[in-house]
Amino acid sequence: MLLAKPRSNVEVINDLNGDLVTFYRCVRFHAEPLIAEIEFVLHSRQEFFELREQVGLTDIQRASRWYFRHRECFRSTNMDVFGTSPSTAKDSRAARLESIRQLNVRLDRVVVENLTWEKCLDTYDRPETFFYLDPPYTASDIKNYEAWKTSDVLRFRERLNRLKGSWLVSLNRLLAKPI
Repeated sequence: MLLAKPRSNVEVINDLNGDLVTFYRCVRFHAEPLIAEIEFVLHSRQEFFELREQVGLTDIQRASRWYFRHRECFRSTNMDVFGTSPSTAKDSRAARLESIRQLNVRLDRVVVENLTWEKCLDTYDRPETFFYLDPPYTASDIKNYEAWKTSDVLRFRERLNRLKGSWLVSLNRLLAKPI
């Protein structure tokens, strides 16, 4: 969403995924070394699984590996499943590198937080604030985050009702049994 909207005076990305935060930091402050690390990675199932197991990496290496696994996994939902399609081509190396360069420019002046959703709302809530919120889904098999229970959603809704700012939430739809 951040990349699709015009700049605001204050912009914040918040995520509890430390690998994502490391990726953003490397894009913002070390874009060219990150691009050099990403440049010759193959669209390869073997490489995808080998990159999961590497330890003792620099932040740039970890960011590169996170980016590759994120781009190659199944719909960006499970970083343990290599996603492939017999009918859809992968993006080109040039497109991947250009997307990193564009993200580098767009992240200028963006605050990247690693807070709980409660702390982030408390920190940034003002009458002029607009929040786009994408909490974990309920009854989900996405491995990046633990699925929310109904009690989590209700607590979240109660907090939204007290916000001074405006907000938009993307959350999976709970299906009801047809009457």
